[in-house]
Amino acid sequence: MKKIVTIALLGLVLGFISCGTGKDKEAQQITALENRLYALEPNAFTTERADSLLNAYESYIKKHKTDTLAPAYLLKSASLASNTGKPDRAIQMYDQLIRQYPKDFHVPLACFMKAFVMENNVGDILKAKDLYLVFIKQYPDHELADDAEMAIKNLGKTPDQIIREIEARKYEDSVRMAEEAKQKNITGK
Repeated sequence: MKKIVTIALLGLVLGFISCGTGKDKEAQQITALENRLYALEPNAFTTERADSLLNAYESYIKKHKTDTLAPAYLLKSASLASNTGKPDRAIQMYDQLIRQYPKDFHVPLACFMKAFVMENNVGDILKAKDLYLVFIKQYPDHELADDAEMAIKNLGKTPDQIIREIEARKYEDSVRMAEEAKQKNITGK
């Protein structure tokens, strides 16, 4: 009898281990969907696969709000939404991350990306400027703070305009340096 109980308990333990939690299976499914979507093979990235992955992220986030993967999945889902032509959905995901996980280390990036999507996908320059300014105020030492300042300077400009401005600055700098070198040669200092 003791052997039967031991075998039954061992079977139960092995059964639990092999099944894993529903949360673990969902995370594995998400990883599989990510791998299929981002595979290096031609035509791997499809709208259907992207939508399946977005739905899997959102399902996981709803079921497992307190899980440590939830903020990362929110960030990933927002990025995927913005890159598949769903900027409003992306902004909702960034807002949800900022609101539900205010102390998470993904929040500064979510704040910056919200401004970026507002600028580049939605086209609301004024709102983007406000969001970049909020980001700079809240995270002045963040590695993206300089990028936010540069984005504000270039809001509403075309890439050609930005390139022309950079080239003009380079030209002005080279003229100034040439004049300084000339002055050094004349004065000997």
